[in-house]
Amino acid sequence: MNILITNGLVGRYVTDWAGAGARITAMAIRLGVPAYPGDELRFNGAVTTDDGGQLTISVIGRTDHGNHMTATVTLTPAAPTTPAALTTPAAANPPAVSAAPAQGGRS
Repeated sequence: MNILITNGLVGRYVTDWAGAGARITAMAIRLGVPAYPGDELRFNGAVTTDDGGQLTISVIGRTDHGNHMTATVTLTPAAPTTPAALTTPAAANPPAVSAAPAQGGRS
């Protein structure tokens, strides 16, 4: 998985939590171990700073091989949000993102 895909997945993870109207204003990503086709990529995050409507969120993406990436994302949320772990009632078993290639590719 390359940096472009990782950037997109981190952005999607954060905006899915923050709401459709959230606006990412900064994102810094550091890659770690590779994520290979078929690997399960699990994201966890937490709000680290609430600066008057601008939130800073720390995100870690892990595979079975270790940390694939760490990121710091700054955003303006769609609605007031309290600083807390990025959790929802279903987050006890958060959905994973598969790095498997799409089916039906070119021959």
